[in-house]
Amino acid sequence: MQNSDFFKKIFKRTYGVEWIIWTAAGFFASIFIATGLIKLLSPLLSGVDFEGTLFNSVFSALVYMLMLAIVLGVPYYVRHRRTLLGMPIETKKHKKREFLKLIGLDRKPRFKDLIYAVAAFFMYYGVLFAILIGIGLIASFLGQEQTFEAMVGQQQEIGFARSGNAWWEVALIFVSLVIIPPVCEEIVMRGFLFGKLSKKMKFVVAAVLTSLLFALAHGQLNVGIDTFVLSMILCFARINTGSIWTGIFVHMLKNGLAFALLFGIIDIGII
Repeated sequence: MQNSDFFKKIFKRTYGVEWIIWTAAGFFASIFIATGLIKLLSPLLSGVDFEGTLFNSVFSALVYMLMLAIVLGVPYYVRHRRTLLGMPIETKKHKKREFLKLIGLDRKPRFKDLIYAVAAFFMYYGVLFAILIGIGLIASFLGQEQTFEAMVGQQQEIGFARSGNAWWEVALIFVSLVIIPPVCEEIVMRGFLFGKLSKKMKFVVAAVLTSLLFALAHGQLNVGIDTFVLSMILCFARINTGSIWTGIFVHMLKNGLAFALLFGIIDIGII
């Protein structure tokens, strides 16, 4: 009990920053473990195309499943192991409800969530375009127009070929880009991490820190600006709706639009 009180005092003074470190560590650990498993099983995968759509889809899904297991599963088990190992069923249900409320999944999606998602989707693009125009004007004033254009024009690495795909490959890519990432990333970032931080920080600070980590995880400057703005909008949606369903729908709309443009499903003359 004394050790438990000691650690509680330490974590109380960290203001939740330990959860940023934990989430980042879980993200990198999931990639490391998934890569290690592939290398370990490589003798059994001699005929597999490691550049193909099927492999990349399975690998991506594996990384996300590991990320959920590490970032959410480990803290849940450590905190509630006594409950899981023998406490009454009602107590277990209460702990489960508490955890689902923390990550914003304590209720089913509602039609309102979809309406809010459409509004948030347009708000996100409005804010993003305003920021990009502002950065462009500053770059122009400093004589860095080419640098700005190169940054904005840089394509995001998606891990899949953008042409020459069979219909089943396009379907797999759709699931890998439009379904799995929005659900898993919203659970981890706007659900778990933002839920933890917002308990110990003001909304703006928690949202900015969550959004910075989300942006850094994407590894490209232009994509980082994009995802930072997206995350701030989704944190606002989370705090106002009490769930992550609106965020999931917005994230799906964004990735779905990008998917449709990248694979020529729609053409608006931009790419």
